[in-house]
Amino acid sequence: MHVFVRKPAPVQLAWAGYVGTTDLGAIYYLISDKYSTPEDKDAYHVKTLPRCPMDGCVTPQPLNAPIVGPLPFERNGYITFYSFSNPAKINEDVLTVWAQILAAAPHSKLLLHYANMDAITVSGRLTKSFAAKGIDPERLELKDGCPHPELLAG
Repeated sequence: MHVFVRKPAPVQLAWAGYVGTTDLGAIYYLISDKYSTPEDKDAYHVKTLPRCPMDGCVTPQPLNAPIVGPLPFERNGYITFYSFSNPAKINEDVLTVWAQILAAAPHSKLLLHYANMDAITVSGRLTKSFAAKGIDPERLELKDGCPHPELLAG
């Protein structure tokens, strides 16, 4: 982003690997596809969204995706909510909403999966915040990052 701010090119674009808005005035367009940003969601973006003319810039199902099996709910007996968000982006507003969701589904759990998610500084901050919101830390599972095929396998 530091390079984009310096505007080394007269027209700068973000693309499918970064589907969220950059909110950076030096980037004018977000090249996307029908999977990443459906056309009925254009109003939620500040950038112009040219879309790839083919079916998609990205494959909607990765080639190394495992065969779909039984629902984890059937095996576990509870719903598991997942997030693969960078812990640096998980602020108190996000934690409050997640705590409300967990409170509304009392037997559910939340799995947070990202690099260093299990580091004591990260896990401590998250479990402390959830506890303050009435969510038992036993309902949280914090996992370190892993290779993509392993992530898809669950």
